[in-house]
Amino acid sequence: MAKKSINILIFSSIWSFIIGILTALYLNLVNYIVDFIWGYFNHNTNFSLRPAYPFLICIPFGIIIGFSVKKLGSYPLTIEEVLHDVRKNGKLDYHSWWKSFTLGLLSLGAGGSIGPEASTTVLTSGMINWLGDKIRLISTHSQSWVHFWQIHIDKDVLLKSLKFSDLFRSKNHKKWFITFNILIGLIGTILIFKLFPEEGAFGIHERPIHWSWTILWFSLIPVIGGIIFAYFFLYLEKIFTRVETLALPVLLKATL
Repeated sequence: MAKKSINILIFSSIWSFIIGILTALYLNLVNYIVDFIWGYFNHNTNFSLRPAYPFLICIPFGIIIGFSVKKLGSYPLTIEEVLHDVRKNGKLDYHSWWKSFTLGLLSLGAGGSIGPEASTTVLTSGMINWLGDKIRLISTHSQSWVHFWQIHIDKDVLLKSLKFSDLFRSKNHKKWFITFNILIGLIGTILIFKLFPEEGAFGIHERPIHWSWTILWFSLIPVIGGIIFAYFFLYLEKIFTRVETLALPVLLKATL
């Protein structure tokens, strides 16, 4: 039993590390695509269509996104939808990860007013759920360790396996196991951001600051501007919330 527990800990550690790496790589990929689409041509002063560039990108991408949503469904899920599924079903369906991946990259690359946290949450939560199912298989079936790198999970075999919570002696044992694997996953994520520091979507880079008291006066300008644009943003949000309730074609909504 002790040997099996050690095997499960090793298994979960390796895959938690990989999940952390994949999460960071996805964020780097998002950053790279956004930088390529909005920076490569737009920063070229000789590019004659620079004034019309947002329309050249947003309208075609809007049509592609609208067509994709029509065929694949409304992806990626929001964080609220992910939490609702987890609370209601106790799990997240990870078989549709490629839909969130594809539409997430399309929406973010096209300049959609969404952050990478929505699609990242879906993908990372899906991978974690998948890992939980793999651990259940290993705990119940001794031969599952042979299929360490096997991605596919047999649903029929999974139904006969123990529930994830039943694998632990106590709640504290379960909390310790989950916390340990989260830390391993964070190490994988931090490693990628350290190797590629300029690509991290959430990277914080130090800049030299020459301090003086006059900065306080100048800071009033961005504060006032920020307040004005915050109200303007909320106003636009109300308008487009109303637009979303209209019975418009999916392609038209996405393009708008």
